[in-house]
Amino acid sequence: TRLSTQEPWAMADAHQLELALLNLAINARDAMGDRGTLMIESAERLAADGQGMFVVISVTDTGPGIPPHLLEKVFDPFFTTKPVGKGTGLGLSQVYGIAKQSGGFVRIDSQEGQGATIEIWLRSSSAEPEEKHAPAPVRPANGVAQARILVADDDGGVRTFICDCLRAAGYEVIEAADGQEALQFLTQQAPDLLIVDFAMPGLNGVDVVKRARQQVPDLPIILATGYADMKAVEAVMAPDRILRKPFRVDDLEAAVALALGQTEQAEIEK
Repeated sequence: TRLSTQEPWAMADAHQLELALLNLAINARDAMGDRGTLMIESAERLAADGQGMFVVISVTDTGPGIPPHLLEKVFDPFFTTKPVGKGTGLGLSQVYGIAKQSGGFVRIDSQEGQGATIEIWLRSSSAEPEEKHAPAPVRPANGVAQARILVADDDGGVRTFICDCLRAAGYEVIEAADGQEALQFLTQQAPDLLIVDFAMPGLNGVDVVKRARQQVPDLPIILATGYADMKAVEAVMAPDRILRKPFRVDDLEAAVALALGQTEQAEIEK
């Protein structure tokens, strides 16, 4: 570690920042393989574009680096260069989402054969001594306070990514590992919104949508899918309620805000 002696302050959620740092460290470890050096640094810097002072947290590894043609893709959800079964491609997209939610941004510097440095830039903030342990306020997206969202996805990595992004935006989140579990939650207490994946074992997303509308007719629903054949999905979902994979954090937030603002009962097309 190489940490700033100035103890710079930034306004961010401590748990989300910890998750971002952990994701970067794990990615760096995986990139280096059996040996290498991991450096975590903190500093206060002036943004070159005139935005003012920022607290910068950087993670540097001595791995093989990132090819230039992949640099623009590394923060896309579901993008990964790891072998099948070794990663979901969600770690760096979570880092991007957490930094953005905190009012900051992420930068990456890498050359093939020379490792990689990923920086989280958070706007500097002054702090009084009594505020040192006070949690940073989280503002729900688009002013929707205390909305409860049920997320159903059988892929644990994808589900965690969606839930973490929603929690970072200030929503209360309930997780379901499959369609049947999601329907059980609906019988207990209806959420404000259901986000359900299409491809799941047992009940697929369309099955869940149909049954959910029988249980809670006015429940807003978003169906996420990466399938090219959309006939089954479009038969029960309006186009603005379909979240196509791979999607960005911005796409997820926009779809949620739209669904929560439009609660009309959707008709099921048979």
